[in-house]
Amino acid sequence: MLEYAPMKSSAATGGRLDAEPRYPHWALTALLFLFVFALGMTSVHAPSAWMRVKVGAKILSEGSLPKTDPFSYGGTGAPWTTHSWMTDALFAKLDAAGGPDLLSAFKAVVLAAAFVLLLPINQGSPLVAAALLSAGACAAWAGFAETPLVFDLLFFSVFVRLLRPHRHFRWADAGWAAGLTALWANLHGAGAPLALWFVGLKTVKTSLRTSMRESAGYWAMMAVCALAFSWNPHGYRVLQAWFADFAAGAQPWSISLLSPAGMFLVAGAVSCWLTLQEEFVTTLIAATAISLSLVLPGLRPLGVLAACPVIAMALGRALKPRAETWPRVGLWAALAASLFAVHWRAVWRPLSPSGGYGAPSLAAAVNFLDAADVRGRMFNEPGLGAELIGLAGRPVFVDRRPGLYPETFLREADAWPRLFPALDGIYGFDFAVVANRRALPAGQRATSRAKPQPLTMAPSITAVYQPSPTA
Repeated sequence: MLEYAPMKSSAATGGRLDAEPRYPHWALTALLFLFVFALGMTSVHAPSAWMRVKVGAKILSEGSLPKTDPFSYGGTGAPWTTHSWMTDALFAKLDAAGGPDLLSAFKAVVLAAAFVLLLPINQGSPLVAAALLSAGACAAWAGFAETPLVFDLLFFSVFVRLLRPHRHFRWADAGWAAGLTALWANLHGAGAPLALWFVGLKTVKTSLRTSMRESAGYWAMMAVCALAFSWNPHGYRVLQAWFADFAAGAQPWSISLLSPAGMFLVAGAVSCWLTLQEEFVTTLIAATAISLSLVLPGLRPLGVLAACPVIAMALGRALKPRAETWPRVGLWAALAASLFAVHWRAVWRPLSPSGGYGAPSLAAAVNFLDAADVRGRMFNEPGLGAELIGLAGRPVFVDRRPGLYPETFLREADAWPRLFPALDGIYGFDFAVVANRRALPAGQRATSRAKPQPLTMAPSITAVYQPSPTA
């Protein structure tokens, strides 16, 4: 029978929880990877990915980043750029090469790697860690959409693995930390400051208990990482976007604290108290992500991932180590299959018709506009802006990019069924694209003033309106 020796207990490792990670049974690792990959392939889809693909294609064709908003006449001339240009360009390349299926598969691989990297970091049975990580992946489902957040999850795991071991300073580690920081700053500038915080925690901690030479090495690593952070098109100005897209989560998906994710965050916070003394750096890294996720809903998937290793280490203090034999791995696989079935029924089936990247809800409306050669100023709901930018190739009225539009403008755009006549008087709309769930009330309210006539309707999805010749 193929099995590995069980992980040593805390007493057997000199009271340390941070012994060099032991890779568990290869089948357990592979099964966890496939489980998270399957969740990633059956996840919700972010409407904003349509726009990211469009922005990436624009960057690749022009060879430069946009400086003003090129997609919306509601924000004409407003300063705007992307702080995740490398993600946008990568998404555009993948979309052009294989369409949404290839991009979704790539995203699923990144997510699976993020969770698998944390599998060896535990003190109890790897089966317990695998169970926690698989349950955590299900709880973090809202972060599995096609957004730069998937790279935040991956970089979190990589930095935990890089900074966790108690060993002498190595310039190779400093080089890896600097390279990863620079890459993170280009893939997702809004989340990359976490890299500097993680390295700073390691630097301060080691400075308290090591020789001056060792301490100088870690401070040099911090300086190199701070320099590498600026190796992006925005330099240190990327700090202006710090956590900018985390306030509301990946629209329209957000994770409530009264959910399985909230249970993970609470358990992770309690576990941090238990592991702080022996796992100072890893615990504070996890506590940072958990704490931020309480106030920034968009970071809750990262908070759930961060909770998994500290919960596993806390359980390792109480559970007897067990070898991951084939029968036990098989039992875990059966439980994981049941968990995936629950996810499929509770999340994927009810939410899959919601649309998003790879499942366009506006294709019929866009095709009609092109076939009928409808031109002029388009009105659209804020929630439809990103997909219209990706599909229509014409300026939109508004979308949900953070920081682009004044708050009063967004509130008025959201209240369009009541304010449409006033908005039309200001902007002079030639046609409108709205979701059918709100199109009828809007049409009824606007009929008495603007006299819109329906041009076409995609059942249960969108409606297109154009003022009648007598309006």
